[in-house]
Amino acid sequence: MGALANLETRMLTVAPGAEAGVEIRVRNNGTVVDQFTLDVLGDASSWATADPASLSLFPGAEERARITFRPPRSHQITAGPMPFGVRVASREDPQGSVVEEGVLQVEPFAETTAELAPRTSRGSRSAVHDLAVDNRGNTRINAEVTASDPDQVLDFDVRPPGLVIDPGTAAIANVRVRAKQSFLRGQPKTRSFSVLVGSVGQPPVAVDGTLLQEQILPGWLPRALAAALALAVLAIVLWFMFLRPAIDSAATERAKDVLAAASLPVPPGPVPPR
Repeated sequence: MGALANLETRMLTVAPGAEAGVEIRVRNNGTVVDQFTLDVLGDASSWATADPASLSLFPGAEERARITFRPPRSHQITAGPMPFGVRVASREDPQGSVVEEGVLQVEPFAETTAELAPRTSRGSRSAVHDLAVDNRGNTRINAEVTASDPDQVLDFDVRPPGLVIDPGTAAIANVRVRAKQSFLRGQPKTRSFSVLVGSVGQPPVAVDGTLLQEQILPGWLPRALAAALALAVLAIVLWFMFLRPAIDSAATERAKDVLAAASLPVPPGPVPPR
């Protein structure tokens, strides 16, 4: 009684974002007309379909249905073997239902993105950028981070230079950019560079960045020096025009008072202070 079922093959391969299918042959082994419902079991059930989803068979009759797998291109669909089952359920004889098992081999795919923050930095000699590498594929990647500039005027220090990133996760590396030469005065200079993220089995991902190299002396320094010089000149002028004559006059008057108190003759004119 019940059903007999047989998969065309028990092993098939599918790439995320694509589809693969297998036929299953169902036979009514009972003595009455029966309806058989087909369901896919396992992790692949949410993106697998049976066409048709049910078969009505006379006793001894046999028909085929196609099981199609359409895994999304997502890091959640892990690469590797994925067991599945196809249940053929009998309406007239539930105890006679059967499950055919197979293995779906999910192929790996790589999708790596990278982002540099900030994209443009400023500094008289060096600056630090954060490189975020995102693994959107379905396998672990070992990424190597390198940096270079077309004019060869920069040095780079990448820490860490290698990143191990699981599917659906991200990792960060610090990229320190340092100019080989600095300058005291002048307009900012644009230093362009590129950071490469390389991993086995896929082309490198390039991210462009810029160091806006500035002069060592701050822009406000000349104005501050000019203001300090002006204040110094003003202080000298005030000293000779107002403060020194006032001090000399006060000293002369004090000297006269001292001489008068001592009953000494007061010389005519200014009396130098003792």
